[in-house]
Amino acid sequence: MRTVVGLVVALAFGASSAVAAVPAPDQVSGSGTTSVGSTFSFFVADPIASENPGESFSLTGGQPGAPNWEATPRCLNAAGDRATLGWLIQSGSSGDGTDLSGRGVVLWVQYHDEHGTLYYRVLDRDEAITCPDPRPGPDSSLSPIEFFGNTSVFDEQPRIPPGSDSVSGSARACASRNIDQICIDDVDISLDVASGSTGQNPTGAVYVTYAGTTPGSTSRVRAAVTCLTVTDQVAIVGVTGSRQRGGSSSPHTQLAGLIRIVDGGGPDTGADRFDFALDEGPRGGAPLPGPSNCSSFPGPSPAIPAFTNEKGNVVVTDSPPPTAYAQCRKAGWVRYGFDSHAACNGYVHDLARRKCIFERAAHGIDAFRTKYGLGPSQDHAMRHCVRLYTGW
Repeated sequence: MRTVVGLVVALAFGASSAVAAVPAPDQVSGSGTTSVGSTFSFFVADPIASENPGESFSLTGGQPGAPNWEATPRCLNAAGDRATLGWLIQSGSSGDGTDLSGRGVVLWVQYHDEHGTLYYRVLDRDEAITCPDPRPGPDSSLSPIEFFGNTSVFDEQPRIPPGSDSVSGSARACASRNIDQICIDDVDISLDVASGSTGQNPTGAVYVTYAGTTPGSTSRVRAAVTCLTVTDQVAIVGVTGSRQRGGSSSPHTQLAGLIRIVDGGGPDTGADRFDFALDEGPRGGAPLPGPSNCSSFPGPSPAIPAFTNEKGNVVVTDSPPPTAYAQCRKAGWVRYGFDSHAACNGYVHDLARRKCIFERAAHGIDAFRTKYGLGPSQDHAMRHCVRLYTGW
């Protein structure tokens, strides 16, 4: 996934147990002190340039027996406000003095200011260093450690490929006005969201900012996309992320749920509508899993009020999926967002079969066999119908 901005993150933890011309890279960085007194700092960008001395992860133990190491990056997977990082320890030791050189470290980190939780694990020597999808939250094998410092995740979004369902753009509106009808709270949303033409492989990020007149009335939401359904000019987007409240040093609030976007027309029409159905967890709680199904919108929730844009423009694109095998050939499956030629053909076949079953139910078996049956006995009507629809 691509990064939207650059970022610097710092943080610390304690004892371990076990296409624009040149798009900006995903970047994650941090520095700080953990609850057990150890400190660390790290920075990595994707694509990873291992020869860059600025891309590193250092840990210095605070309490006696705490681990120490220097490590270089091996992988990065950023999504919205979170990322999974993989590192190879070049030199260092565990709390009991065991040499950790040549072992990997996996981190799961979320965007935090001043106070948060980092999740980590030192790998066994025979374990491969990989960076799984960070959107579901930290793996249960990772150990949590509180930190005091800052962590940042910049997830730059790539150009949306042709044939994708997508939602992109930004919009602003006044959230509230004073007695003189002067706006005192603004709300902004920016997003770049895409999936295949049938909703497969959703990706992207959503950012919402409520800007008030005081730090305490300001909040920012950063979220990764977990599902997308587009029908004409209406999109339902599933997200998982966190809310940061201005003027507060307490941990962020975790949230997850659905956003419904209606594309009302061109720029500054004041007709793009945004509704939110988000659940919030306790401050400092574990990340909430985002929805995997965006087929319906349950209705708005009070976590973030609905609004209609006064400035800006968000565009919803509903790309028709393939209906014939020919559209999947010559790498056409890539344009429709499928993982393989076979997956594209499978979708076309299933779509054709559903059409044939509907037609048989609507007109009766005899009429269906008369239209599609082969030979005097009108055999293989379903197979022939599917072949005609798929263009085989």
